[in-house]
Amino acid sequence: MQMRKRGMDVNKKAEKFKESLNGELENIFKPEELQDEYKTVIYRSNMEVKGQYLSLALIFDTTIYSVFRVWVATNVINDENRSRVEAFINEMNRQYKVFKYYTSEKGDLVLDCCIPSTDEAMDPALVRAVIDVVLQHLQEKYTDIMQVIWGAAQQETPEQK
Repeated sequence: MQMRKRGMDVNKKAEKFKESLNGELENIFKPEELQDEYKTVIYRSNMEVKGQYLSLALIFDTTIYSVFRVWVATNVINDENRSRVEAFINEMNRQYKVFKYYTSEKGDLVLDCCIPSTDEAMDPALVRAVIDVVLQHLQEKYTDIMQVIWGAAQQETPEQK
């Protein structure tokens, strides 16, 4: 997908990210322009964690914030597991600084990382570093998260481990 290049129509942070790919990862990230007032561009992809492919999105717009979002599990939060999952993710949110977990209205467990930056200060290397930190975290915690969701065993909180 070609991004428009007419002066103010360009999302400079999204362009910087695209340029940083150098063709190396262009086939992995699929851009989508939303044509909204914030000139939002979403780069969609997935990451493999413990044999599962988790959807992810890098969301760049003209605000000071960019978001890296991972759908850890979709359509899994229900009345039976909601309190158990929320207690677990509250502990995770207290422990980890770079990202926050939440549950969506659709029953998804989502992980968001907010990456503040201006057009000039957007650093693609920092974005990639955050992706790497999240991937490492999910590799370490994914089994625990799934056990909490499915109620497989009484789980210790991250602080108890």
